[in-house]
Amino acid sequence: MEKNVNAKVENQKNEHAAAADAEKAAKFKAQKAEAAKKFKERKAAEAKSLEEIAKEILPFVEKGTVKLTADQLALLQKLANPALRNASGTSFFNKVFGDSPKVGDSVKLIDYFNNTGKAKADLDKYVKQWAEKGTIVEVKPAAKLVDTVYTIVKLA
Repeated sequence: MEKNVNAKVENQKNEHAAAADAEKAAKFKAQKAEAAKKFKERKAAEAKSLEEIAKEILPFVEKGTVKLTADQLALLQKLANPALRNASGTSFFNKVFGDSPKVGDSVKLIDYFNNTGKAKADLDKYVKQWAEKGTIVEVKPAAKLVDTVYTIVKLA
């Protein structure tokens, strides 16, 4: 009979401790989410600040009052144009228009198909998204669909 009593004691759980552990885990997740949110906001504010500074410096570089190396100028232009920056890999905009897109660059729809392997509907969707962010891409339809030309009119 003694064995049955011990078996019951071993199977009992400490429900209070389990509830406390669950509460700690939930509190930790909430703190972690809050920290991630603050980090993201801080990084966005830093990026915006760098963009503003770069836009203020670029006119002086273009006039020739400030001399920069090619690498420094490329970095400054990347900071000034958010469409050129991307934290992870190549952006879709760069896949479509090349590594250093500028106003006046264009791409035919057939070249877009070959470079990205995506549908025309995807490109049209991105053109609308870019327009909302300030990058204007003009579409010139042609008799043949594949000869349609997408041209950068304005960069954000």
